Amino acid sequence: MTHAPLHHRRARESDRETLLAMRKECGWGTDRLDKYLYDPTMATYIFYRTANEDEGRKEHEEIPIGMGCLTFDLPEDPDMASRARGNIALTSVFVFGRERGSGVGNRIFTILEGIAVHEHAAKTLTVDTRAFQVAWAREGEPSYLKKWYERLGYVEFRPAEPRYSQDGHPECRDSPDKDALLYACFLRKLVV
Repeated sequence: MTHAPLHHRRARESDRETLLAMRKECGWGTDRLDKYLYDPTMATYIFYRTANEDEGRKEHEEIPIGMGCLTFDLPEDPDMASRARGNIALTSVFVFGRERGSGVGNRIFTILEGIAVHEHAAKTLTVDTRAFQVAWAREGEPSYLKKWYERLGYVEFRPAEPRYSQDGHPECRDSPDKDALLYACFLRKLVV
């Protein structure tokens, strides 16, 4: 299968509406736009392709596909992100629903990993995600994202813990305890 070329660049103020649309579709993070754009402890990237002639758009127009961030320092959790230790967290990775299913998520992740290693000298890449398939579960089938990260070479390095609010997560509509935090799992990949 031939893929359209995937381009990326650092997010800028003119991307605010695109970032907002992504975070709305994702279901969380709409309150983080300034952080995505201006926080010096992270770098946010927009991924896009250029318009095809048959799409009725301007030639070379950017069509946003997704986003992803590199977090360089988390003082409250240096095992996840610390410049001094060479740990960089890949965070807030998102692909618009209309673009999913073509392997673009894998391609975005590979690009982010390359940027972290080659431009920022990462020694360890980290991710965190929902731990279980049933969003509000405390045990059970691992989430599809955890399985995806494991296929990419990430391994769990500490126990799952309650971390995420249920607010905005459509999977939590049927949660028996709306105040309970969702469990997160923590994975890493050594690259040096």
